[in-house]
Amino acid sequence: MLKLTLALLGVLAVTAAAAYLGRGWILANVPVRFLHPVLSIAFGFRAEHDVMIPMRDSVRLATNLYFPTRSAPPFPTVLVRSPYDKNNYGETRNEVLLFLRNGYVVAVQDVRGKFHSEGEFTPYRGDSEDGSDTVNWLARQPWSNGRVGTFGCSSLGETQMLLARERNPHHAAMIASAAGGAIGSAGGRYGFGVYEGGIFNLAAGFGWFVQSGGKTPGARLERPVDIREAVRGLPIVGMVRKFRSDPTDFDDYVSRPFVDVYWRAAGYIADEDRFSTPALILNTWHDVSVGDTLALAEVTRRNWVGASSRAGQAVIIAPGLHCDFWGAAETGWVGDLPVGKAAVQPYNEWYLAWFDYWLHGEA
Repeated sequence: MLKLTLALLGVLAVTAAAAYLGRGWILANVPVRFLHPVLSIAFGFRAEHDVMIPMRDSVRLATNLYFPTRSAPPFPTVLVRSPYDKNNYGETRNEVLLFLRNGYVVAVQDVRGKFHSEGEFTPYRGDSEDGSDTVNWLARQPWSNGRVGTFGCSSLGETQMLLARERNPHHAAMIASAAGGAIGSAGGRYGFGVYEGGIFNLAAGFGWFVQSGGKTPGARLERPVDIREAVRGLPIVGMVRKFRSDPTDFDDYVSRPFVDVYWRAAGYIADEDRFSTPALILNTWHDVSVGDTLALAEVTRRNWVGASSRAGQAVIIAPGLHCDFWGAAETGWVGDLPVGKAAVQPYNEWYLAWFDYWLHGEA
């Protein structure tokens, strides 16, 4: 019994240290079923897993809810929506504690058709409505103060931009990183997550669909894929089917012309969309979507409804790679490019300040 107690205390101490930093190997690799009981003791929260939130078409989306236990409701909520498994994706675990420790309920959701959620996954068909229905459900809960913020990078950022065009009054703020892939025909970009200047980005497009584009909930890639070798040769149509047994939308993405109604139905941002959700938009200079991120920020500014967008939008472009705001600060390098000390910035403090202002009503 003594050995078990000492082992638990050791895990608690190491995990608490990693959690305090908001990052690290432990948070990224320890299974949730072991991690959360220990962290809940260290930081004071309780969790409800796989709460099934109903959408307008009766499909239910699996959502983990994390509640701070050292402060009293009502709470604002930070919502993270992901196609990468809410229980095991690093970002959805690393950042949960940051907001929990500062008086936020955190909701982490599997998007439609992924992992524990119902429905069929088709990026990003119906995602705006699913996000808005989720926000409404969260805002109605007795512990909620009615304000929901959204957070996340890459696909987790793109779902925020798609939600923002719904102009849901409960969607009080967002922090969207590397979300340029959400742009569709807006601004003449025709990006759709995988195109650059009208050219299909084969390595990125194939890599995403082969790794994460499957329509079978919970299905993972059967075997590792050497993307460099896999993309050599033609035809491109059918390339993903060589490596995934379950269906994806890859063949549609590489074969549909931009004038096809398929793309508008897919849900990407178009010039007619309007916005009013305060947005902190981030990316890095070496991210493939940085150009589309800047274009998307301009589209939202130009199509802003209500008070001036200058009060409700800020854009930060940092040195670094995709979804990596910390690597350049830690090493002083991006690949073989040296960067200065200005790479070290208090990102977590900025995130909290943004949400504290818009969700808590603080100065």
